Amino acid sequence: MEDYTEIDPARLKSRAARELYDELFFVEEARKISSADAKGERARLILPSWQEKSPQQANYTPDFGDLLDFYSSRGLVGEEKVAVLQTLGAIRKLCFGIEGASGSGKSFTADLLMELLPKEYVYRIELSSNTAEVYNAEEINRAKIIYVPELQKALNSKNPIMVEVLKNLTEGRDVLRRVRDQEKKRNITLHIEADKGIIYTLALENDLKKDVELSRRVFQLTTDSSEEQSYKVIDNIIEEEYNHSNKGKDFSGLRHHIRRCMLLPEVEYVNPFSRVLLEIMPVTVKARSFVKHYLNLIQGSALFHHKERVREGGNIFVNLEDFFLVHSLYHQMFSKSLEESVEEERISNEGGEKDGVETDGRGKEIADWRDVWNLGSVTMLEFYPDVLERWQECNIKDGKIAAYDALAREEKILGEV
Repeated sequence: MEDYTEIDPARLKSRAARELYDELFFVEEARKISSADAKGERARLILPSWQEKSPQQANYTPDFGDLLDFYSSRGLVGEEKVAVLQTLGAIRKLCFGIEGASGSGKSFTADLLMELLPKEYVYRIELSSNTAEVYNAEEINRAKIIYVPELQKALNSKNPIMVEVLKNLTEGRDVLRRVRDQEKKRNITLHIEADKGIIYTLALENDLKKDVELSRRVFQLTTDSSEEQSYKVIDNIIEEEYNHSNKGKDFSGLRHHIRRCMLLPEVEYVNPFSRVLLEIMPVTVKARSFVKHYLNLIQGSALFHHKERVREGGNIFVNLEDFFLVHSLYHQMFSKSLEESVEEERISNEGGEKDGVETDGRGKEIADWRDVWNLGSVTMLEFYPDVLERWQECNIKDGKIAAYDALAREEKILGEV
């Protein structure tokens, strides 16, 4: 019987083979490695010609408009920010939560994301015994995402092991746990690998207070519970009674693209605009940890567009569009989260004040994107002069710097070159 497995990219020695891996393979198409490879002889890779079976999917390059069409077709309205950001977080295998008031659509929004992700890549944790999840270590290790609906239930006081598992994984540390194998009457060590993202939902009304360290290692996306949002949701429910125009649209190509993003070998991301964050980010203790979340989401946008981004020497180069997208969708949530932590920071310091340190949690908006572009170009010229021209061409359209505005759902001109 032939073995079906994911290819270890380290086995692919030639650049052509790595590119083929990058662009073609999904788990369903089952890369077949010959017995010669298993014996350590010259590897012979048998490639299923799925391009011949599905040329449209093979050549399909989605954009965020396609992604928003998917969420809209499933009944999501008014939560475009969360929808896009949770997708970027998932494909980068980040650790984050969707938080909000009860009934504000947290679980609904997260469940739509789970519909996009490959089922075999998601391990779902709900109510369980003290050791149940630890005994499932092998199944968890096959996953790339751990999904915890209603975090307050999983992290109850009766399940301290689950707290340990999530804290370790969000810190990037493996989980080792000695348990008793009753059948064999001996102790065994179970190992959960830390190469996966954590996604949870959390109702703000509950009494659970996230562990300080856990809170620092995850970022929050918040659902909208305003009256305006409630009107949008109710109006959409009513409209669905007679308008089913998007129900039958095929999103299989988008799902394959999401899978491809999650399967790509780890690369380095070059973000020539990253120093702009120094100008717009508030100076708080929490910002020290959260700046990485900001940068990781920008990487997620570059990963989503990896077929359209400049790639050289194992690097993917971030476009201005990636920075613009995350800034427009995430910056307000980011700033609000930091602003809410200011009082806590002040209280934790003697006298309630920080001498000589500004603790305003509000971030600044970017006034002129041409300045950001110029900074990025200077950075590229200094560190990657050989890639500069190709990178600029990748950013510029008809002499203009353009980016997709996910909120307006149209291309926006950020400035002229």
